[in-house]
Amino acid sequence: MRTLGIICVFILITEIGRTQTVATIEKEYEQEELQSRSQTAYDLADREELLEHLARNPISINFADHEQLSEIPWLNDLQIKNLLLYRRQNGYILSPYELQLIEGFDRETIESIIPYISFTKDRNKRRITKHALFKEGHDDLVFRPSGFGKPKDSAYMGSAIKLLIKYKYDWQGRVTAGFIAEKDPGEPLFKKPLPAIPGIDYASAFFMISNTGIFNRLIIGDYHLRFGQGLAIWSGYNIGRTIFASGYTRKAPGIVQNSSAMETGFMRGVAATLAFKKFNITGFFSATPLDGRLDSLSKVTSLVTDGLHRDSLEWSRRHNLTQVAYGGRVAWKEDVSVVGINFIGGIYSKAFAIPSAAYRKYDFTGTRFGNLSLDHRIVLGKLLLTGEIALSRTGDWAVIQNMLLQPLYGYTFFLSLRDYSKAYRAPFGNCLGESGLPQNEKGIFAAITMLLSPKVTIRTFADFYSYPWLKYRIDAPSSGFEQQLQLEWKASHITSFTLRIGNKNRPLNMPVDSNILNIVENQNLLNFRLNIKNQLGKHFMLQSRIEWNQMVKTAGESEGYLLLQDFSWKEKKEKLGFTARIAYYSTSYDNRFYTYENDHLFSFSTPMLYGQGIRMYLFGHIRFLKKQTLTFKIGTNKSIIKSTDASSAAADASTTNVAISNPKNPLEVSVQFIFKI
Repeated sequence: MRTLGIICVFILITEIGRTQTVATIEKEYEQEELQSRSQTAYDLADREELLEHLARNPISINFADHEQLSEIPWLNDLQIKNLLLYRRQNGYILSPYELQLIEGFDRETIESIIPYISFTKDRNKRRITKHALFKEGHDDLVFRPSGFGKPKDSAYMGSAIKLLIKYKYDWQGRVTAGFIAEKDPGEPLFKKPLPAIPGIDYASAFFMISNTGIFNRLIIGDYHLRFGQGLAIWSGYNIGRTIFASGYTRKAPGIVQNSSAMETGFMRGVAATLAFKKFNITGFFSATPLDGRLDSLSKVTSLVTDGLHRDSLEWSRRHNLTQVAYGGRVAWKEDVSVVGINFIGGIYSKAFAIPSAAYRKYDFTGTRFGNLSLDHRIVLGKLLLTGEIALSRTGDWAVIQNMLLQPLYGYTFFLSLRDYSKAYRAPFGNCLGESGLPQNEKGIFAAITMLLSPKVTIRTFADFYSYPWLKYRIDAPSSGFEQQLQLEWKASHITSFTLRIGNKNRPLNMPVDSNILNIVENQNLLNFRLNIKNQLGKHFMLQSRIEWNQMVKTAGESEGYLLLQDFSWKEKKEKLGFTARIAYYSTSYDNRFYTYENDHLFSFSTPMLYGQGIRMYLFGHIRFLKKQTLTFKIGTNKSIIKSTDASSAAADASTTNVAISNPKNPLEVSVQFIFKI
């Protein structure tokens, strides 16, 4: 019967791998959404690093425990529990096609995880030896210069060139180490203010051991901590709201190495997780330098997170205060259910000043901070309950409760309730919400994914939120909502259509002259997008996108539209390949568009387009000497202006629309070398 079931499943899912995977579509969605709505800058290098790691060290589907399976981004706890149960009852899983016999594993999930799992029957639990580390480890070196041809800005000390050097060593995912060195455009390499040492402005490094002895994980250097739902401790990447089912529930990996070139948001020190039967115990210590704006009393008025040190003023803010943090977590596990207690405390080397702005009334002040939280992840049949309740040092609360239900094959329902006090503050908080921060917000989020057939998928979400207190550019308690609906149709094995409709209603001050409080209005943005992908044989792919939106506010209505065409080609063995794009847009700043672009590994590009113009880029890769890779990118924006000047008209009376290079957006040129040993 088992063999017959596998044969039937094989017939049902022969489409797997023949079109672009859901994982790739999800990546594009996440980057555009993060760029368009986040109040915090993000670098998705940590996620890319994880996928690179899993591609090189696939998770053994036949031996991995719950924690190891949780590393796979597209598996939730219900699916993991069902996989472990199936494995106990039937033994080894023989092929990808057998996965669909497991409850909760639909075609979409299988498509996404196949590149990152293996079906080996060899447990391969080897000891760490010097010989293995030197002979079997993998070394990756990334070198990326960019900004060629850009003139030096006289206001800055350094050239317009940007440099990134990134190295990683990996032995079976159990011993890893790496470093990052980066110079931003305008930052000097040698002519630095005294007593600074010449060289790269930013450097980060780590050494980590995983799944060895009693150590579930041990790291020294720069790292992130991600526990619970992010109300107390969650640094780095977080998508927040998403239309994709794989992102509904938060995966809390615990200790993660810092792979980002962002100069803030990480911890610097040591952290370890020890495993004792049903308990995991984590402890950490961190002392991280930060940049801050200081007042005349040397108190901090705000933190500076852009990491730029290009002139004497920016340099004076560099590492002018230190954040010390310490704490831990105790988690109890039963099967795939987990209950954990988290604590973080700390102190800043300089006190934060009391702000004068009304919306900052509840901002953090003083030097000491602390948060305590209790989180849970409980599986009850086809129902997954997750949540967290947190308390700050000031006695203020934040709470979130989620419910995920998978009643039928291909159907996922998610509901989340949140209530974050207006005075709750967590320096490392990062959670589901409109702002992504666990403060001054109440809301309800609901999402549904339905695989109606092998060719048709519907995804939708709705989020309704309110702000109990003022916010930046919102001078009154207010509320808003966002809704998205996406229809995906695989018309054939070579053609797919995606239609997305979005409706966003957000509060914002009306543009009136006032130094006290402004009137708050709700602005509504309606968006329609149609995306068409067509695979032309094995080597060519076309992607077309048509997008229109409308902004409605008290001052009136405005519209914008975008026409985009991509053309991709790759050589048979994928040693050569390129993607070219041309996009035409006409829109105001209020109606601006965010467009995902192909870019170098560990680099992320989502340009914001507004005005009237043309965006073009060419991205290519060349693989040589088997493992070495060269990638390059050339891009430009051209603004389209309407000539009303008499002299311009005299120069060319027949021309009313002239395409010219935008002086604020010169030619963008970057290259990246990846050396693998």
